[in-house]
Amino acid sequence: KTELKDLEADTPYSIYALDVPTNVRSYVTRFRTAPVASRKLVFGISGSLGKTNPKWGMLKNATGEKLDFFVLGGNTIYAPIGAGAANYSAAWNKALSSENLRTLTGSTSVIATYADGEAGDIAWATAGSNPFFPVQLAAANEQFERAIPLKLSNETRSAGVSNHFRALSFGPTADLFVLDTRMERNSSQLVSNDQIQWLKDRLSASQ
Repeated sequence: KTELKDLEADTPYSIYALDVPTNVRSYVTRFRTAPVASRKLVFGISGSLGKTNPKWGMLKNATGEKLDFFVLGGNTIYAPIGAGAANYSAAWNKALSSENLRTLTGSTSVIATYADGEAGDIAWATAGSNPFFPVQLAAANEQFERAIPLKLSNETRSAGVSNHFRALSFGPTADLFVLDTRMERNSSQLVSNDQIQWLKDRLSASQ
C-alpha cells in the first residue's frame, strides 16, 4: 500500500497505478480530501449488499452525486463458512471487480468496516469453544486490510485487541467514528471497555 501525503485540503484528486514493465494501468480513481472549513458534506452509506443481486446496481446510482465519501458498513463480501485466506482473497477480488462497486470506488473515497460476512459468518457467541476461530478470524482480518485502504493510528492499535475503530475529521462540520464490533466481540458484549472509553473521550473532544 502507498500512503499519499501533503495533499491540499478540500481538493479533488485523480490517481491511477501503473505497472511500468508491462505498461498496464489501473482504472482512474477520484476522491476529494477532507475540508478544514465548514461546508456541506454529501455522503452515502450501505451495508449488507447481499448475495441475490451481486451486480449491486444501487451503488452505481451514487456515483453521480459527487460524494465526499461512501461508507461500506460491512457484509460487503459473504465468505464461505470456515474460509481460509485464499477464499477470503477470492471473495474480495470478486466484489471489488464488480462493475458497479468498481465504478463507485472510482468516484469517491471509501470508509469501510466489516461484519459477519467478511469472516465467513462465524458463530461469534460460541467462538470461545471453536478451536478454528482464531485462525479464521486472523485470516479474515488480514484479507480485509489487504482489500480495503486503511490508515490505522497507534492510538487504536494500542487501545485494545481491536485496531479497526477509528475517527476521521471533516473540519468543523463533522467527525466520523467507525466502531469495531467484531474483533472484540464475545458472548456478553460487542466491544471492549477500552473501545467504549476511546469513543467517550473522542466524543467529548469533538467540536
